[in-house]
Amino acid sequence: MVSLQRCRHQTSHIGFKFTDDQLFWMAAMPGLVGGLLRIVNTFLIPIYGTRKQSFPSVH
Repeated sequence: MVSLQRCRHQTSHIGFKFTDDQLFWMAAMPGLVGGLLRIVNTFLIPIYGTRKQSFPSVH
């Protein structure tokens, strides 16, 4: 809870007014999206193969 208050205090200095819920979702979304993409990746490898899938991630 202290870190949420510190983050709200720091962002209010630059003009953003976030609620606790908004700060929670901003912190949680990268982990949720990463987990979802790992699940999707599990099914893409057998369908497309690793060579076709790794090409876009490298270039």
